[in-house]
Amino acid sequence: MTLTHIYYKKKKIIVKSLIFDFRCWMFDVGCLMFDVRCSILEYMKEKSNTVARAKNFSPLFFFILVVAEGYSVLSIELSISQLTGIFYGLTLIGWTSVIAIVMFGLAAGYFFSSYFLNRIKESSFLFFWILGISFSWIWLIPRMGFPLMNFFYDWGLITGVVLSSFILVFPSVFLLSMIPPILSGINTFEINKSGKSTGVIFALSTLSGIAGIFMNGFWFIPEYGLTISFVITGAVIFLLWVIISIKIKKLVYNLIVIGFFLTGFFLTSHKNNSKSVARLIEQKEGILGQVSVLEVLHQNEKKIKRTLFINNISQSVVQKGFEHLSLLQYVHRISVISSIYPKNSDALLLGYGAGNIASELVRLGFKTDVVELDKNIFDMARKYFYFENDKIAIAIDDARHYVRTCTKKYDIVIMDISTGETQSSYNFTVENFGMIYSEILKPQGMIIVNFQGYVDDEKGRGARNIHFTLKKAGFSTHYWALEKEKLSDILLVGFKSNLKLEIDTSRLNFCCKGNNFEKTLFIEKSIDTTNLRILEDDLPLLEKLVLPVSMEVRKHNIDLFVKNKFEVGIPLTR
Repeated sequence: MTLTHIYYKKKKIIVKSLIFDFRCWMFDVGCLMFDVRCSILEYMKEKSNTVARAKNFSPLFFFILVVAEGYSVLSIELSISQLTGIFYGLTLIGWTSVIAIVMFGLAAGYFFSSYFLNRIKESSFLFFWILGISFSWIWLIPRMGFPLMNFFYDWGLITGVVLSSFILVFPSVFLLSMIPPILSGINTFEINKSGKSTGVIFALSTLSGIAGIFMNGFWFIPEYGLTISFVITGAVIFLLWVIISIKIKKLVYNLIVIGFFLTGFFLTSHKNNSKSVARLIEQKEGILGQVSVLEVLHQNEKKIKRTLFINNISQSVVQKGFEHLSLLQYVHRISVISSIYPKNSDALLLGYGAGNIASELVRLGFKTDVVELDKNIFDMARKYFYFENDKIAIAIDDARHYVRTCTKKYDIVIMDISTGETQSSYNFTVENFGMIYSEILKPQGMIIVNFQGYVDDEKGRGARNIHFTLKKAGFSTHYWALEKEKLSDILLVGFKSNLKLEIDTSRLNFCCKGNNFEKTLFIEKSIDTTNLRILEDDLPLLEKLVLPVSMEVRKHNIDLFVKNKFEVGIPLTR
């Protein structure tokens, strides 16, 4: 055999070997394709079973389920923001905590929905447990909110608001947020329609949430209170749970859910103390939060003191039977300063409160206009505090909006604006002060700004920056505070021109005369003007500057009022 024959024989063997290897490879590819096909068919079969299981419910039920989920999630967010604000205050910390936890609950619900969907054979059972636990938790929130926040308060203000918000918000938001992804998974069997189905479901959920915010923010909470808001939200979920429970016909499961709710209901019960010296007169939820009136019997003095609260921060204190006289010194100090103007002067009061300052202005003989944002505050003052309707012109409006649209000129503008322990920063900017200076004050006009806090050191940065901003707006500025530096009401005063400060003591009430305010009021102290910044609309620094003071005020009021309310059984919400 020649070398040529050997070469061609070896080449033939190699070719045959390659052909055999290729056939083996093709066989392996075929097996792999068969396995993939089987897997796809198995997945399609499982998906078909899911769709078949979902057909136990009509498309209308799915539509209502998505609407209920969207409505409930954002209603819970809004209501719990108000609820925590009653105890911890409507500060940036509270809002940040609630919003962050809601977003975390939504993310967790979206993520774990696929896990549960792939492991639970019947989607109806998944909806049953989601809705059952959710409505129970939502209905329990008003009952467990006060004890929970009272417990975590001892852990610190920031820690308390974060942990309280997490326990109140997360469970129901986490469960309800699973509904859109699950429904999207049920209705996306055809890949070319999956995007449309998912988009429609989440759009419907979002629009329902917007409707929930408007309904609760403008109707349920202001008119009926936070408790009713939670009851309505829970009732929507409860009705859907009833429909599903009828479908699955599992009595034991129903008893578990009902038992869970009843256990929580009885564990969160709190008895009222009938022998308490404190009595809640009335309580409402409004634009600025919770407004309440409380009476406390002081047995040593045998006097009943009546207090107006906004989010459990005292706004006005009077003695029952002498509602026209405030027990807060700053009211009388404002009266003394205002008395430098003659009778029939025009006065504008921004922030009505219980009406004590307005009463002082009327007593001085001023023609008085009052602006109050929250009608509930005005209604409370009219019912439980001194009120002279025929001598005061009331406007229910935002202070800044009123200033911008007002055409009348005033001799005096008094700003006594706060929401509990916080002041809305947009009212204390150079733009707003400049508008007051140029548009609504007369040439000899004066502005008085009441601000709670300090003047000196780091805690006084807020007051000093307002003082500095008034000066930059064109005012000749002054301030008066208590001689001993402590947390108090500080009066920041600005004049359009230099006035002779002559007090007409004949027009002062006996409270002002008895305390000799006129002798010490105009003793000024120097103010530190270093490292001050102008407060502007584009740079609202005030809330950050006064945050330590706001937290101190909140802590003081929790210790003084809120914890005592809990001990005597006064409800946190109505």
